[in-house]
Amino acid sequence: MIWKLVGFCWITFVLCSGSSLCLGASNDDAEKMVHPSTKAPIVNPKNDKKEEQGPVEFIVSKASGSAALLSNYVFRGITQTESLPAIQVEFTYTFPIGLYLTVWGSNAKFAETDINMEIDPFIGFYQEVNDDFNYDISYYKSFYPSASEFNYTEWIAVINYKFLQTNLGFSNNVYNVHKIGYYYNGGINYTIPSRFLFDFEGITLLALIGHYHLPKIADLSYNDYTLGLSKNFKNYNISFQWTTTNHTEYYGHYGGSHFAASLIGTF
Repeated sequence: MIWKLVGFCWITFVLCSGSSLCLGASNDDAEKMVHPSTKAPIVNPKNDKKEEQGPVEFIVSKASGSAALLSNYVFRGITQTESLPAIQVEFTYTFPIGLYLTVWGSNAKFAETDINMEIDPFIGFYQEVNDDFNYDISYYKSFYPSASEFNYTEWIAVINYKFLQTNLGFSNNVYNVHKIGYYYNGGINYTIPSRFLFDFEGITLLALIGHYHLPKIADLSYNDYTLGLSKNFKNYNISFQWTTTNHTEYYGHYGGSHFAASLIGTF
């Protein structure tokens, strides 16, 4: 499975890097990918309204948010709700220099724990270097109100170049076990040209391979794999994703194959 996915990503890279296939995708991808966390619905913190605004209108224009309904909340290949649906909300305030503040929340569920909710406040910085290249660096605090012994912090970064994407995460106290954990993945986030889809526009393909390095006291390190398709409809996004890991015998149904659908509305 991993070699098929690697081969698919490589073929796509060769085709796109040497042709005009990606010319129409780079700007859209820069707009789409803002927050690096695969937890949070993507909300664009940029607001480039050109009309004149008063102080109140200007402040309000920098606020945004989203609400999402998911059939399964999966993070780094592991279901966070025991394969049950999730409702997620996010509120973001963006400053002119690219700095943003966000609060994100979701229901969650793990067997043999009291976890029933996750709340992640984070601060980040997003910057577009040019039409092809952008990056986002953020500092997360993951809170589990009913099980505070699992609270931890993490630095997360995402780098996008044209249709290529990589995510990086680092925590010196992963899952509050006072040990280092880190995560990285890479792959493609590519808007497929409509001429290949019978003139159906705006379909985005996501294909990622990642690795989560965890200390033994926290759990077993593993690889995760993601394939997904998504489509924007005005202020809504619908997506379908398949995920799995290479340690299903250890993580059981938590890290097995998951097919998940999501509907996200932004405001």
